Amino acid sequence: MSLIWLSALAHGAVAVATWWVSGAPVPEDSSVGHLVSFFLVVLGALLFGGFMGWLLRRHLRHLTSTVDTASTQQLRNWPELPATALPELVELNRALGEMHSRGQAVVQGLALDRTRHREILDSVTEAILITDAEGRITLSNRAFTGLFGASGDFRGKRPVEVVRNEAIAEAIDEVITGQKFLSHEVSLPGVKTRYLDVQVAPIVEADRFEGTITVLYEITRLRRLERIRADFVANVSHELRTPLTAIRGCAETLTDGAINDPEMAARFAGVISTHAERLTILLDDLLDLSRLESEELQVEFQAHAMHQIADSARAAVEEARAEKQIQVEVRVEDAVQVRVDRQLIEQALINLMDNAIKYTREGGQVRVRIHEVPGGQVEDELASHASSLGAFNQSGEDPGQPAVVFVEVTDSGIGIPSDQLDRVFERFYRVDKGRSRQMGGTGLGLSIVRHTINLHGERVFVDSELDRGSTFGFTLPVA
Repeated sequence: MSLIWLSALAHGAVAVATWWVSGAPVPEDSSVGHLVSFFLVVLGALLFGGFMGWLLRRHLRHLTSTVDTASTQQLRNWPELPATALPELVELNRALGEMHSRGQAVVQGLALDRTRHREILDSVTEAILITDAEGRITLSNRAFTGLFGASGDFRGKRPVEVVRNEAIAEAIDEVITGQKFLSHEVSLPGVKTRYLDVQVAPIVEADRFEGTITVLYEITRLRRLERIRADFVANVSHELRTPLTAIRGCAETLTDGAINDPEMAARFAGVISTHAERLTILLDDLLDLSRLESEELQVEFQAHAMHQIADSARAAVEEARAEKQIQVEVRVEDAVQVRVDRQLIEQALINLMDNAIKYTREGGQVRVRIHEVPGGQVEDELASHASSLGAFNQSGEDPGQPAVVFVEVTDSGIGIPSDQLDRVFERFYRVDKGRSRQMGGTGLGLSIVRHTINLHGERVFVDSELDRGSTFGFTLPVA
């Protein structure tokens, strides 16, 4: 029955009771019966009204409980009222259910948008930090956390509490005060100094200042490349100046009349020839290094027998070996196959063997050892060397990892101080600059070796002891 009809019936009962009370004419012979009927009508109206009130309160409490549950929990489906519920309440419950569904759709959309925004923010490689108008952190991305090694939830904190850098915090405060874009470069001290380009911009909505957004670009690599370029230009200029000065001096001496003296002319011509050859070697090494660093270089990986590469390298240094009467011993394990660019690896091995012969005294010894190391022992083998560099990325002692070939060139030469081992693979770096130039070295040979091995995704390593000799080597992938 409809709530309207029930309400009308209750009103009718009350109207009858009111009519009785208002003094309607009642026959004398039926006064007692009418009085009883009156009380029965009033009692029925009261009972019916109480029942209706109880029923309404019951269903309203159910609706209230449902709404409270929906506000504290994520209800998937809106519950229906019992079959005894009044139609008007059922209609109200349906309307509330539709409103709940629409609200859920809005909340889910907002949550999805927030997740997408977070994923987009975390995918940005630059560190991002957002603060409110009071300078407290409201949002940051994964790159920011990684850059400063921060952990946990630091929303609500001041930037200086997280970044531990006053320059960055002062830049953010300056933008909060002046509400103008600011770009600033800062350095982060540590084991290796890092450089950041800090850009802070105000967040303004409807002419109202809401906070700041800070983007931090790490420019450490850029600064390092600039320093390398400057050092490279300075080193090349220095390396070219010495032979060019000698050639010019000899040419001027010959022009001034020494050319008429056969003995003097022959001596100066020999000096010019020596330094011209040195320039040629230097330019060849520079071209090789430039080619190795070029992104257009095509590395041809093919399977090759390591003993063939070693034999070719030994033949290439035979003249230098014979001149100094140095004994060269090459030991290669049988059937060692590597997957490499043969031309590049052969040149790298020649460079190491040539260096070993140059820095070994006459009558000394150079040993070349090439052996295969199981994957699970590679890290231990590398750790046994004083210094290793490169792109090699195996870790642990998993026997399932691929084996690696170790190429080692050991000499009985002058050796290298332990504090300089980490720098010997740098361009133009020489332990004894004067002696290296006398031997015809350009200072680029080891750098070429390192770049070659990096292209193969492997490592170079070195061990040395003063006056006892050195061991240079690299790893190669097994075919």
